[in-house]
Amino acid sequence: MILEKLSPHASDIFVGDTGEDIVCGKKLGMKTVAVTSGNLSLASLKSYKPEKIIDSVLQLEETIIL
Repeated sequence: MILEKLSPHASDIFVGDTGEDIVCGKKLGMKTVAVTSGNLSLASLKSYKPEKIIDSVLQLEETIIL
């Protein structure tokens, strides 16, 4: 349903703090960045295999180049 409204590009980045966020980004064909500021532990976030894990959205600028 979301793909009917959006046209994600392979260079887009999906940022989230839940496993569902990472799964969604991957289904959309986007690179994923997990943020540890949510409720999931680092180990839990790692299990979803995001391209990058950061501690704060303030680190996004330095993360843009994956």
